[in-house]
Amino acid sequence: MPRPITHRTVATITIKDQLASFYRRAIDEGRFKHDSRMPSRRQVADEWGVAIGTVTKVFHQLNTEGYVRSLNGDGTYAVGPEHRQKVA
Repeated sequence: MPRPITHRTVATITIKDQLASFYRRAIDEGRFKHDSRMPSRRQVADEWGVAIGTVTKVFHQLNTEGYVRSLNGDGTYAVGPEHRQKVA
């Protein structure tokens, strides 16, 4: 008698989630010091092989979470854990 076919669900992590996780960890571990300038969106896009729009979404998410702060026309800067406001 043939065995029944079973389906396995494979969890996938989007590149956006991978990027966000990478930068959260890098900031928390001090690879990006508080107030240090983050790489440009173009640099990140080129390094990771993704669209600039994807990087923009990631940086926006990190900004919302308090990991970075963006200064219009002046780049994006890391916010170290000791300086991050806790979200209630």
